[in-house]
Amino acid sequence: MRAAKSCLECHSTPAQAPQDMVKLYGPANGFGWKENEIIAAQIISVPVSLPVQMADRSFRQVLVSLVVVGIVTLLVLDLLLYFTVVRPSAASQSGPMRSARATWTYRSCRSRDTTRSPSSLRRSTGCTAASPPP
Repeated sequence: MRAAKSCLECHSTPAQAPQDMVKLYGPANGFGWKENEIIAAQIISVPVSLPVQMADRSFRQVLVSLVVVGIVTLLVLDLLLYFTVVRPSAASQSGPMRSARATWTYRSCRSRDTTRSPSSLRRSTGCTAASPPP
């Protein structure tokens, strides 16, 4: 707050101030003001609970938004993986993948050499290999 010219009628010197005011407040304080001099400041106080509530609300909104974005991202990635990898590989299970998964059992083998492939075992030792029924 700045001292206006009208304020100086009472606050310039105790001699120029009204005598009733000098008797009431005394001659020590409230005098010596100059025109346009800053004489006061206005202080506004806000209860702490209001900003804390606003911060809590904002934090919850950000947290919920991050969780929703994370869930949506996981769902999109899951669907993308399903349609680009799982579904196409399931369609091709009827051919080569099915025979590759078959397990071999050996009957009446003369040799216990398990390092050879089933076809070379059959040729060299006379072993027969059978895969489980489809």
